[in-house]
Amino acid sequence: RAHRAGCRRAAFAFLLLASAAVLSHGLSRGDGPPEEVPAADPVPPASGDAEIPGTTEASRESVRRALDFLRGCQNPDGSWGHDPGGPPDAGTTAAVILCFLGDGAQPGRAGEDGRRLRRAVSYLARVAQEPAGPHPQGETLLQRKLGRDIHAMYAALALSQVVGVPLPQEEQERVRRAIRRMSKYLVDAQRGDGSWDGGWARILSTAVAWLALRTAHEAGHEIEAASSARAVAFLRDRFADGGGG
Repeated sequence: RAHRAGCRRAAFAFLLLASAAVLSHGLSRGDGPPEEVPAADPVPPASGDAEIPGTTEASRESVRRALDFLRGCQNPDGSWGHDPGGPPDAGTTAAVILCFLGDGAQPGRAGEDGRRLRRAVSYLARVAQEPAGPHPQGETLLQRKLGRDIHAMYAALALSQVVGVPLPQEEQERVRRAIRRMSKYLVDAQRGDGSWDGGWARILSTAVAWLALRTAHEAGHEIEAASSARAVAFLRDRFADGGGG
């Protein structure tokens, strides 16, 4: 039971850390597709190749232990659930993919983490193209917290990060098809007030949804009809009174 609760806490902690990237990724971009962006930075080095400025040995050890824990939670099909060995969960799988990418691992790269990520990306690209998409039959823990669309948001965000990595052409095409499908879903899901469904966390889900669409655009996918102006207006309105609710 303690192991199960620990895996759940770890998955949510990494999901929220991945969401924090929104804070440094400008949302105020005007209506329509985002403007052309500079070329992406070089792929980060593999884990252990370089130190991140400002980190300490204690913080690096915490990351190592967290990633070791997540390695032990992966399902045989490449997915992660919110419990060890539990049902596959697309949103949690996408969040964990982002964790390993942030540590410098790449799907297809030599080594256990490269193989691990390749299985995870294959799972995520496959479920994103199933008739029901990444949305499971019943409500998941992520959906209860962050709304029914969170799986599509995180799938688009994670898959957009692996476009161009050294995967076979057929696998890259599956990834691109999945991104196109998830992007269209998110465009259609934007509400009239500019937000996305987010359970009790509409601000977080709206920011994550727009970040997912921006990263999909930066990965080479045309995004039509989504309105950044309405999304920014929604976020500003929620913080206008200082409440942020």
